[in-house]
Amino acid sequence: MQIFLDYCSQLIRDDGENKLRKAIFHPKHISRSLPFIVINEIFDTETIKLRLIGTEVELIFGGGGAVGKNVIDFLSDDVKVNAAQFFQKTASENLVSLQEEDLILASGRVIMCNTLGFPMADENGINRFRITVSNYEYKRSLVDDQHDLKVIRNEIRNMRFVNCSDLVAHCFT
Repeated sequence: MQIFLDYCSQLIRDDGENKLRKAIFHPKHISRSLPFIVINEIFDTETIKLRLIGTEVELIFGGGGAVGKNVIDFLSDDVKVNAAQFFQKTASENLVSLQEEDLILASGRVIMCNTLGFPMADENGINRFRITVSNYEYKRSLVDDQHDLKVIRNEIRNMRFVNCSDLVAHCFT
């Protein structure tokens, strides 16, 4: 997670508008983080498409076939509005987020997860994407059964935000 943070912060610092730009983001520079990365594209409050899912993330969230689908469709009705607002707010306010949560699996087992996310600008400088990296810590040992790994809900324990320009100022002073 630190490599991802350092790389994204450096790209933001080097940008004149304190934005992480998709065009200059090169995954080869953070190859060890790739299995844990997710990229979403934000269209509006009801449409947030999954564009890339790392292999480790995909395994935990139920296997293949999720790329191109709407994130909102995977959520229960009681959290859809808050999730949509989260994506809109972090994009419009250029916010980095650190989220601590418990992922509850179909078997009842729990995985602790920390996710660091950055808004990512398109070629026009608009934050249309969100890139995240997650670190999973197992609270209980998992069995080898693939069905045991399917997340049925998450419980957010803590979430913090910082503006990209404030992050850069803090990291490079």
